[in-house]
Amino acid sequence: MTGSSTENFTLGFIFGELCKGVPNTLSGTSFLYRNGVAHTMASSKKVATLTAALSVAVGGFVPGIAVAEAAPANSDVVIGPGSPLRMPFPSSKNIDGRHVQSPMCSLGVPGTVVDQNGVSHRVIMTAGHCVVAKDLDTGEEVTGQFFIPTKDGDKLVNKDYMGTDVMPEESDFDENTTMPEFFNELFNSGDYGIIEVQDDIKTTSMSHSVDEFGNVHGEPVQIVGIEDKRTLDPMEISVDNFGEPVCTDGSRTGRGCGFQVFRVRNGVWAIAPIDHGDSGGNAYNPETREAIGVNSMGIGPLSRFQPIDVALEEQYDIPDGQVNERFKVETSTEPQSEFRTIDEDVQYTKQHVPQEEPDLGPIGELLPEGVEVPPEIADIISESPALPELPIPELSSPQLSGSTAQATQAVSNLSSQAGLPTLF
Repeated sequence: MTGSSTENFTLGFIFGELCKGVPNTLSGTSFLYRNGVAHTMASSKKVATLTAALSVAVGGFVPGIAVAEAAPANSDVVIGPGSPLRMPFPSSKNIDGRHVQSPMCSLGVPGTVVDQNGVSHRVIMTAGHCVVAKDLDTGEEVTGQFFIPTKDGDKLVNKDYMGTDVMPEESDFDENTTMPEFFNELFNSGDYGIIEVQDDIKTTSMSHSVDEFGNVHGEPVQIVGIEDKRTLDPMEISVDNFGEPVCTDGSRTGRGCGFQVFRVRNGVWAIAPIDHGDSGGNAYNPETREAIGVNSMGIGPLSRFQPIDVALEEQYDIPDGQVNERFKVETSTEPQSEFRTIDEDVQYTKQHVPQEEPDLGPIGELLPEGVEVPPEIADIISESPALPELPIPELSSPQLSGSTAQATQAVSNLSSQAGLPTLF
């Protein structure tokens, strides 16, 4: 919905202004971190420079934790917006009904959608990069089976799904890719997953979540519909949502709230907290109680939510503005089941899966007996390159080139004007 006061810009123009003067020469390798996993893609030097500067971190699944096979449950399982989701790899070990060391995400709003042929489907939303998750170190993809981590054992939601992946592939870029095109592909690609729900799984409209340690940060909220704004064109950006409130439910952060800043076709951007494991969780307007989207990614203080209306329009050929006519949010207000938390699965994995001791090399020999090095520090030490033999040549400190400094200052100024902390 837009009015005469709404200002529309092109996404390419905004990012283009930020990136003016940044050279597009020397090919390089850029590492983008999605859900804690480094994604490598060929890119230009300017892509590598700005990507590193922006410190992109998708609010994705938590890797290397636990997922499970379906197990007998004593009561019906009820899932809803903010419920946890587990997605095993083929190599995930099944220990007492749980597949350990597998990714985990969250769920969005459930409902019934009528497809192009008039057939109804019970579905629930999540993020696209959750349903097509891939371990880039091994190339292994998730099985396409999705589970709910109940206290009595994990329950299969289904293995029928459709989805898109937010992260572009290496083939999406070449030497002729401009910076606006790169940013549009990275930040404006579709990131939605739609999972069909089995008959033995109940759904509820009550949006609720607990954080990774089981703490509750708000009361359940009934979702009554889908926010159906005008679908924007590719490369278009609108501020018609600026200042509107947004709250999210996810299995890592729990409940968090903030305000919206701008939107593009496949992203509502806001100042709101999300983290790894919250991906796919529910983002909604607390005033209207309409679902806005699913948790997708974050850049510094900014979080992105994939609009649900766009996802449903694209997948089920629904005309713009008619989503609530073809998609009916679940009307049940039954409480969600009690689920295992992220921390519970982390501790379970530590207890049942032997942890490899990192090789600290010469540094380990210098440590007093009995001194333990925190895992995060040990990983850094074990992965660090070997020190060069003396004498070590004296190197001058690298300086930002004028063009890169201009881009950095442009983003910093934009952040300052908006009252935001710098992204660098």
